[in-house]
Amino acid sequence: MTIVFLCGSIEPGCDGVGDYTRRLSKELLINHKVSIIGLNDRYVSAVQQRASRDRAQIGEYRIPASITTKNRIALAKDWINQINPDVISLQFVIYSFHEKGLPFGFKNTIGNICNERFLHIMFHETWLGVTKSASFKDKIYGFLQKRIILSLVKTSQPRLITTTNGLYKTLLSEVNITAKIVPLFSNISIADKDEVFLKKIYSELNLDVNRSYYIVGVFGNIYNDSNIRDGIIEFENSKKSENITTVVLGFGKISERAASIFQQLHFEFSNRIIIKHLGEFEPKQLSNLIQILDVAISPTPAKHIGKSGVYAALRLHGKAVIIPNTKLFPEYEHEIMDFNKQLELRSAESFDVANVAKDFSRLISQAIQNSNSNKKLSTTF
Repeated sequence: MTIVFLCGSIEPGCDGVGDYTRRLSKELLINHKVSIIGLNDRYVSAVQQRASRDRAQIGEYRIPASITTKNRIALAKDWINQINPDVISLQFVIYSFHEKGLPFGFKNTIGNICNERFLHIMFHETWLGVTKSASFKDKIYGFLQKRIILSLVKTSQPRLITTTNGLYKTLLSEVNITAKIVPLFSNISIADKDEVFLKKIYSELNLDVNRSYYIVGVFGNIYNDSNIRDGIIEFENSKKSENITTVVLGFGKISERAASIFQQLHFEFSNRIIIKHLGEFEPKQLSNLIQILDVAISPTPAKHIGKSGVYAALRLHGKAVIIPNTKLFPEYEHEIMDFNKQLELRSAESFDVANVAKDFSRLISQAIQNSNSNKKLSTTF
């Protein structure tokens, strides 16, 4: 099968959906020919391309965001015609295609590019303002974004629609869009143990390799509502009777605001806990850090845990995850809780990209078969 993915930007390390698509594409290369188009790439100033090689190299075509919509459509359409794919998979995040998240006319862009080819849409996000407590601005934006998504689906007539979690599936179903769930996979593979690296970390923290510690991890960015403090206290309370020092390690890319929050945590807990943010690391080193954890604290709140690649990475590594912020959208509390329970029951292996790629391929194959059957029926009548 030949697959072309459509994303906004595909600059490595700068676009979450772009990174997701690269990782999925690499796994799909085992059985398929795969290419990716950056349709609105903000990280290039001129068209960049790399041809695909069957099951050896992902094809890439990056179209600058600075080019007019008309020219971007023409370039993308021409490249797709050369490849002649069996499937076009739109990896949709509304802000990837317009800075303010309002890509009016996007339905025409996709309609022109796809030109009645088999289309799959993966909704990585939906729209703002989904709850009564949302701000007036978010509700207005959400209303417009919902209209854009509805017109996109109505005009482009995708043969398969997927999303990552129960909340988004419910939101889409409320506007008569039927979606299947393809859950997120870990963005960090399990790496071999690196004794030299881990020894360096222990030395940096002044830890005695002969002593026992409880090591708690905070992987990824921290937000105002992450409630990491509550997570630390929850873990402390669960281990009160044990005379073992707790070490809280932060790692991964964080904002200045998150760095400030971590500094505040250090000042508050440093009299009884070793707490330090270690910075950014390569994937293999991140895997080694996750492997030494006894437990992790999720910065992502429960209502969005289904779209967290960090959560998936922790689960793939077999780690228990504390989620301090358990607040849910009241209108969708039941749906979110049900989906999160399903996540908890999933095996560690199910968070591996190989398993998700198999699910993706299966759903695409089934949709192609159904589409072909429908064509035969319409021809018969």
